[in-house]
Amino acid sequence: MELAQGEKEKKYFHELKAKLKKKLPAWVFSAGEITKSEKMIFGKPCMAAWRKSEFVRLNGLCMLDIDGVKNPREIFEGWAQKWPSDALKGEGYADAFCKKFGILFAHITPSGRGLRLVFKADPERGNLADNQQWLANELGVKLDEACKDATRLSYGCARADILYVELENLLNYDDKGIFDKKFGDNYRHGNTVATVTDGQGSNDDNKAAEQATVAGDGVSENSDQSALNVSDNDIVEANPRTLFIFDACLKELGLTSDVLINVGRRHDTVKCILSKGAVQLLTKPEMLGVLKVRMPENWQDKNILTLVDDFYRKYHSTTDRMTEFQQRVFAQSMKAPPFVLKGKQKRCY
Repeated sequence: MELAQGEKEKKYFHELKAKLKKKLPAWVFSAGEITKSEKMIFGKPCMAAWRKSEFVRLNGLCMLDIDGVKNPREIFEGWAQKWPSDALKGEGYADAFCKKFGILFAHITPSGRGLRLVFKADPERGNLADNQQWLANELGVKLDEACKDATRLSYGCARADILYVELENLLNYDDKGIFDKKFGDNYRHGNTVATVTDGQGSNDDNKAAEQATVAGDGVSENSDQSALNVSDNDIVEANPRTLFIFDACLKELGLTSDVLINVGRRHDTVKCILSKGAVQLLTKPEMLGVLKVRMPENWQDKNILTLVDDFYRKYHSTTDRMTEFQQRVFAQSMKAPPFVLKGKQKRCY
């Protein structure tokens, strides 16, 4: 009884925190510009700068979040004192530390249990995900493997929680289109995951990443090997509802079904679809059933099955709040037309 009451209180405070957080001012640091696009609001088309990856121009800024820490200020001060620079001897530790890593903004997140670092991305290190991994490696923190999103909102913090800021440079930063020219097209087509595995460099045209994916790279050593032995008993046959959810996530990413058959892009595409919300809206057996339809030749590839298994073990939760996108897709999926799949694959939207 006490446990049930505790869970109710935890849920209440989680919902209250999310509600209050949405009232804070917010920024999209990695987007220099977002082109206006159309979105249906209450059944009517509305043109605005919606946060859709296919309409974003990257400005060369990158963001690293460190979540779930009890003492974020102490952690930041520890980093700053660990990297004193003789070249910047006349400045404080925080200034020297931030300039060493190109950090323009460091603050404690609104929850009080996280750190956010906004820093200048280096195209020589790779794309946004590569730069995030590089800084995470330098600082000795773990990077979340979820799909990286340049349109992600960053909510404001109290003045007292600002640890470092170069305000004018932060608000007006633009690398003259260098980063967008190199990685913008890939990002707008949904290719947002790291192109290298060690976070220390880049691959200009992603060839190494494609070859690694084909070879089975990305398979976790800790994955349950039983995940690779899938039978018909382990899947739920695709139906209009599950196909609608999968296709809606694909569409929201600005992608088309052809990326699911492109060599070197299948793994990244499935990862993005799972990250977009499919991992919460579909069970693992349902996801496998959809992949069997949408990727009939490759759904049983080792790296695909391991990716799905890893994602559902790490990120699937029946108690997490749904995002607005997930809520909308879930509601629409319940109205999916009851057709029977025969012959050619059919879409539900």
